[in-house]
Amino acid sequence: MSTRTTSNSPHLPPGFRLQRLEIRNWGTFHEKVHILDPQGQTALLIGENGSGKSTLVDALLTLLVPRTKRNYNLSAGGAKKKERDERTYVLGAYGSHSESEESRAQTKFLRKPGGPPSILLACFTNAATGEAVTLAQLIWIQEEDVRHLYLIARDERSINRDFTGLGESRAWKKAFRQRGFEVEDSFPPYAEKAVHYLRMESTTTLALFSQTVAIKEITQVSGFIRDHMLERLDTKEQVERLDRHYQDLIECRNAIQRAKRQLELLQPVVEKAAEINGLDEQVRAAVRLRDALPACFALRLRSLLESELAALAEHVRSLDGEISGLTKALEELDRQKFNLRQAIANDEVGQELARVKEELTAVMKTGQQRQVLAGQYHKCLAELGVKEEVTTEAKFGELRRWAEEEQKEQSGIITEASDAKATATQEFGRLRQQHASLEAELQSLRQRPDLIPEAHRRMRQFIADGAEVEVADLPFAGELMDVRPEHHAQWRGALERLLHGFGLSLLVPEHLYSQVNRFINDHNLRGRVVYHRVPKAPPTSQPPHDRGRVIERMRVKEGHPLSRWVEGELRTHFNYRCCESLQEFENSTGFALTRQGLIRSAGTRHTKDDSTDINDPRHHILGWSNREKIRTLEAEQHQLKLAAQQQADAISRAESRQRSATHRATQAGRLHGYRDFAEIDWRSAAARQAELEQQKHELERSSDKIKQLSEQLAGVEAAIGEQDAAKTRAIGHRGGLLTRQTDFSARLGECLSTLSGVNESDLADFAPAFTALLGDTELSIANESVAKLKAQTAVGNELVRLSDSRGKVVEAVARQMERFLGEFTELKADLGAGEEFIPDFLRFQQAVARDDLPRHEEKFQELMSRDVLVHVAKFQDALQDHCDEMLGKIEHLNTALKGIEYSPRTFIKIRATQASDPDIRNFRHRLKACLDFGLAPDAAARENAFRRISDLIDQFRARPDWTAKVTDTRNWLTFAVEERDRESGEQKNIYEDTSGKSGGQKAKLAFTILASAVAYQYGIAKNRQNPDSFRFVVVDEMFSRSDETNSRYALQLFAQFHLQLLIVCPFDARARVVEPFVSSYHLTLNPTTQASTVRTISVEEIREHLARQAPIQPGHADP
Repeated sequence: MSTRTTSNSPHLPPGFRLQRLEIRNWGTFHEKVHILDPQGQTALLIGENGSGKSTLVDALLTLLVPRTKRNYNLSAGGAKKKERDERTYVLGAYGSHSESEESRAQTKFLRKPGGPPSILLACFTNAATGEAVTLAQLIWIQEEDVRHLYLIARDERSINRDFTGLGESRAWKKAFRQRGFEVEDSFPPYAEKAVHYLRMESTTTLALFSQTVAIKEITQVSGFIRDHMLERLDTKEQVERLDRHYQDLIECRNAIQRAKRQLELLQPVVEKAAEINGLDEQVRAAVRLRDALPACFALRLRSLLESELAALAEHVRSLDGEISGLTKALEELDRQKFNLRQAIANDEVGQELARVKEELTAVMKTGQQRQVLAGQYHKCLAELGVKEEVTTEAKFGELRRWAEEEQKEQSGIITEASDAKATATQEFGRLRQQHASLEAELQSLRQRPDLIPEAHRRMRQFIADGAEVEVADLPFAGELMDVRPEHHAQWRGALERLLHGFGLSLLVPEHLYSQVNRFINDHNLRGRVVYHRVPKAPPTSQPPHDRGRVIERMRVKEGHPLSRWVEGELRTHFNYRCCESLQEFENSTGFALTRQGLIRSAGTRHTKDDSTDINDPRHHILGWSNREKIRTLEAEQHQLKLAAQQQADAISRAESRQRSATHRATQAGRLHGYRDFAEIDWRSAAARQAELEQQKHELERSSDKIKQLSEQLAGVEAAIGEQDAAKTRAIGHRGGLLTRQTDFSARLGECLSTLSGVNESDLADFAPAFTALLGDTELSIANESVAKLKAQTAVGNELVRLSDSRGKVVEAVARQMERFLGEFTELKADLGAGEEFIPDFLRFQQAVARDDLPRHEEKFQELMSRDVLVHVAKFQDALQDHCDEMLGKIEHLNTALKGIEYSPRTFIKIRATQASDPDIRNFRHRLKACLDFGLAPDAAARENAFRRISDLIDQFRARPDWTAKVTDTRNWLTFAVEERDRESGEQKNIYEDTSGKSGGQKAKLAFTILASAVAYQYGIAKNRQNPDSFRFVVVDEMFSRSDETNSRYALQLFAQFHLQLLIVCPFDARARVVEPFVSSYHLTLNPTTQASTVRTISVEEIREHLARQAPIQPGHADP
């Protein structure tokens, strides 16, 4: 490393200057080391076109300028600039050739890929400080790629001394580090060190170094200043970062929209699920009400019966008192009657009258008895349908014989009706048992999605409880497979029949096999069970194809751990061909099945079971949706109700026939019991009674005393008759009351039996529904049975209606689920369209509503406030800061320009104003508008901010050229050059463009601004003797468009700032202009176009060469 010393000698040029440039295998500088050694002084590099001048300049650019800022062969114009790149320089492109006139020209190269590397080396020294810095690069082609090795040394190095004996490329880094070089793999760290060691202000200086090479004149002031004097702010990364933040925001917004869409589609599912729950609750309430109806009626009837029994008991007690009083009154009247009869009997007339009366009484009694019997006899006849009156012995005998035959006939009817009743009663009991069984099955089905019969489920529950495993871990095979919907209509019945046994078998996972197996083996299950041991990793059995087989028409439940095994079983053990016709069945070989249920298995064995309807859903057990089976069983239950009602009607009819026949038989028996016509001949008794009453009347007229006694006796007897009738009525009434008491007590016992074990306080919950069921009917003991039957029928009908409504809602929710899954197909692995998935859908909806959507919205607000809006603000600040920084740089440049005499008594000043370009103004306005809403928590404000940012970034994406333009802050300013009077400051001229100006005037303006920019960037504008600075500048064909006066002005200007120039120009008379300002001359030669060289020549050689050219270039002769 060099040691820095500080010298104040005015003869030592300040700053780092190019001491020596060395190259090998670069372009047409082939094989040996070629050296350009200006030794820190201004030098002139001349040569014919194509001799290698630009190749040397491009070597310096390669060493100092980043590839993105570097343009090779800058002195050339148009397409020639693109002909050179690092690859062509490394390979040594020197021309082209074609094998024929028609073939395309091929570039010729001096070197091949894989050959020795190109070596570039530049040594810069600072005489004022005694420091030296060497920059070097090795460039080579490896695997079609251009590779680099960047080297820096803090002392003077050379190719011949330091770049020999390197060995293979993989050992170069180590070798150079051992030789004291700092080694880098990429340009940026190498450039940072070069900038630091050479005392440059920043890497911007390197970009300016590249620009000075090609500047010759100014045509448009703003463009010149933007392109050559101001560094472009690299906004690409900021725009990309903003785009990334925006993309995160878009993804978050999409997630929000997705969550909102999911909630929108799930809302009907939630509503339908709530409706199903409501219907289920109504069903449960209806079932509870149905079950509670007997108790509810018993409770109401008990109250009525207790009240009525109490009233009956009080009424009986009242009648008992009334009967007792009547009995005592009758006893007194009988005593009076006896006394009156004794008084009449003691008289002779009285004795005769007593005899007549005694006979009259006997005749009257006989007549009454016969009249009663006759009434009963004719009542029997009326009951038997005979309306005529029997008045003769002959008719009496005929009817007695007919009654005997009728009794026999009705006895036969009684037997027949009894048999019919017994048969109907037995059938009614069977139907009721079936109905109860179906009701239990339906209750079970309504609480689960599968179709497995309840008896098998109870067996599984018993095994699971005993083996201490979860029921869910022991699925039936039928729960995990179903017929595909598209094959349901044609093949459901046949596949159900084929897979019925397998579907009802339990599946036992491997890890539960031992404990389940042990329990089943050690216990009497009191039933049959089939189960399969399912291995952890079931083997996959894949036949050549599934087409036409059972597996093609089946589907297994997605997501269940045992579904894969079931699928394998269907392929392995149920690999039946599903034949669409009997002909296909007969022509096929192996296992086969028809839609009608004909099964061929085991070679020659054929089976067809038609004991049940093949398409009857009641017997279906496959799948995970039992809606159809529930509907079928409900329909069957309804038919059972109808059939039971028919049997009840048959029982009623048989009982009616039995009662009617029994009644007729009884009446016929009674009729046959009358053996003698005299038993009913009340007419003869009535005639004798009339005779006796006449005798009695005559005797009573013969004696007043007897008459008086008789009248008294008649009054007493009349009173006795009235009292006895009253007593009889009371006794009869009391008997009726006792009968009602007995009946009501029995019914009360039934009520108490029904209410035993029932918590009566719980029945209060059913009071409103019970009252609603009764409606306008006022419950009484008489109408209780009818009211109960109507209520039970109403509740039953309500259950049917609720079941139908529930089925429709389930179908609606399934359609909504299918719509949801149709839009979000990726969720089909976890969700399905069916009632059994409602809990999963509700959990998913709750997760989206409670977790996902709030999380995404919170993240959106966080991204918006933390990333996007903050980055937009930072982006705007960065652009504005850079714009302000450029204005500051212009002010510094103006300070430097003020120290330069542009013309006698004038200086120039750069004026910067805000650009009026519509794109720029629109962009700046839109960028500012993005921040108008700030970090407002209001959702609408955030949405407006998002929309503005979205529109801006969408335009960034759609119009990259527009983006590059508006984010280049150099375009935010418009520049002009003012020429002002040094004393008054008055503006003399203003240059916005140089149209109409001569080439010399354009060049002078360019040199002036360029020199001030270089002085500013190199840090020597204020202190031109600053030793800690970089002083090297390359100008290529700088004076090609300038006259001698303006060229000398430019050289003097650069000299004022003590800059070292490497002036590159053609070998012609224009070189005479720079003679007073240069210390060395360097000539490039390439006589064969394949081998360029550079050598130092004397001023005499220059003059001699220019003298030979003078006659043909008088315009450039030395004045």
